[in-house]
Amino acid sequence: MGVVRSGDWRAAGVTSDNVDLAPFGYEAPPSAPEARSGAAAFTKDEVASLTTPVRAWARYVAKLIDAALAGVVLLPVALVVGFLLGMTSFLHMRIAEFWASATEGEAARVFEYVFGLAVFGVFYPLFEGVCISNLGTTPGKLLLGIRLRDADTGRRLTMGKSISRSYAAYFLGLGASIPIVALGTQIWSYNSLLANDATLWDRRHHVLYETHEVSFVRWTIAVIVALIGVATSAALR
Repeated sequence: MGVVRSGDWRAAGVTSDNVDLAPFGYEAPPSAPEARSGAAAFTKDEVASLTTPVRAWARYVAKLIDAALAGVVLLPVALVVGFLLGMTSFLHMRIAEFWASATEGEAARVFEYVFGLAVFGVFYPLFEGVCISNLGTTPGKLLLGIRLRDADTGRRLTMGKSISRSYAAYFLGLGASIPIVALGTQIWSYNSLLANDATLWDRRHHVLYETHEVSFVRWTIAVIVALIGVATSAALR
């Protein structure tokens, strides 16, 4: 929803009972949930004073870092799964036969690329969603001063809402990493973010996007890590 500066992450008290979230694209439900009653809410003036630029490039670089880290986590998982499958002779034979038929010449590269996209498309949103639900942020977002909260409760997103948001961001924002499609969705989501101060998936999931500026050193580290991730991904294709 809104983009909030929160150097001390004070947005835990946001409620729709006494804060007008309409400018952020959020319509309050007919009745406020009981979970909000114990939180000290921001006034309208406080919300207005905390509004900041959307920092679209910070979001993008953070996403690249998280994708690279997800790939690092996924690699040993894939090795373990492959080992376990290989322990079963029947499955091993069937997989070997299928692999042999699917990996001939140029077909091999296409098959491996599509298979990799499918596995990453399932794993990466789960990785991001679990991080946001448990920590309120991800490694890349933390490095660049970004944190997410539920606009309905002012607290961290539930696991279900966080994972749902991450899958929506992956398909609507990154185009499921499909060439050409991804470029189109990224341009669309960038323009939408600038026009609405929030992405479509954040508005629909009632997410408050807290952000603050970070030092040049942290930006430098973030860019280097992101570039290493992109270079490694390109080299493995």
